[in-house]
Amino acid sequence: MRTNISLDEAHGYGADEPIPDKLRGHDAAVAAYDTAHGYEGGIAALAKRMGHNPNTLTHKVNLQNATHHLTLRDAIDMQWQSRDFSILHAMAGELGVELQ
Repeated sequence: MRTNISLDEAHGYGADEPIPDKLRGHDAAVAAYDTAHGYEGGIAALAKRMGHNPNTLTHKVNLQNATHHLTLRDAIDMQWQSRDFSILHAMAGELGVELQ
């Protein structure tokens, strides 16, 4: 008989053990992209509500861009202005936390 036990990576490894390679932040990044581009009126309308330059916000949510980064404050403001909380849900999912 075999027994399988699953542990999340934060609790499954000791302090000296390497954590396996895992792409982090991808789902939250996709949620940010979808939030920005799915906003009614487009990314330009959301950027205007946020007080951002539309081109800068476009670069910040671009999944292929390595020079511009969406800050936590940007992500919060983006969700507040759009009333789309998919970034929050994606982050919770990546951390293994279930939101109600």
